[in-house]
Amino acid sequence: MQKEAIIGCAFNYNTEAVLPFLNSLQKSGFTGDLVLFINDRSRIEAGSYSYNLRLVNPDKELEAECKTIRFSKRILDKLKAGNVLKSVVFRLVKSALTKDKNFSPWLVAYFYSFYNLMTHRFFLYYYFLKKEGYQTILFTDVTDVIFQRHPLSLHANTGIHVFQENDAFVIGNIIHNSRWIKEAFGEEVFRTMQNEPIYCAGTIIAKDESVFAFLKDFINIVLDYHISPRIEGIDQGVFNYMVSYLKKPYFRSHPNGEHVFTMDLQPEAEIVYTEGKLFMKGKEETMPSIVHQYNRHENLDLRIRSQFA
Repeated sequence: MQKEAIIGCAFNYNTEAVLPFLNSLQKSGFTGDLVLFINDRSRIEAGSYSYNLRLVNPDKELEAECKTIRFSKRILDKLKAGNVLKSVVFRLVKSALTKDKNFSPWLVAYFYSFYNLMTHRFFLYYYFLKKEGYQTILFTDVTDVIFQRHPLSLHANTGIHVFQENDAFVIGNIIHNSRWIKEAFGEEVFRTMQNEPIYCAGTIIAKDESVFAFLKDFINIVLDYHISPRIEGIDQGVFNYMVSYLKKPYFRSHPNGEHVFTMDLQPEAEIVYTEGKLFMKGKEETMPSIVHQYNRHENLDLRIRSQFA
């Protein structure tokens, strides 16, 4: 049997915040591993589920390395030599990727310490997965996701599966998506991409070893383009650049509302909620396995939290 995992980040959350995620997954029929990255401020209780809940805490696992790397950076910054540390870290990370090796803990600690969660999670994913043997993986957001069927039931054996948001919108329509592309890659790349659909970095399904090709490419772009460590959400700019500009061959694109229903840009009039299930209007014959960003609609958020409390 294939070894399956769902992987997400639950930093700073308590159990109540993730109950819809945990309880809907219990009802979905999933029996693999749910891996949640947490920190010392997380308060998540590992209940009894049909799946195997694994809580991974980098605050504890990388504690010594984080202390060392933060101390070193403070000293080097005072000496106006902070870029020396960055240069060494970048060089060692690229060397590990080229040799298909895992990162040493202190390299991961650098990105965990100084980069926004939305970006550093991809370094954690690579570091964690290099020590595991999963064949099928869902990388997912947590507090705004529920499951209506088995989330890894997608009928495909290979590739990185990516999911569009509302196809009535393109990158140039949405101010934050535009800003992420401009900030990371410049105006010329933005002009090329402005009419491309928006793909959500919050739900990605990886089949087979292509997961490492994807993670390596993502990390190399973060390094090569000196992606800002502070801008929240800029990982979506990198992700869309890979899908629509670089057109990496391992990507498989899916329309919104089929396997994944992403709701942020979807008007509430186009969302059907019936018998405790959510559908896109016009696609009622297809029940999405994964519902994302339901909490962008207040009425839906209240009903779903009540349903899965």
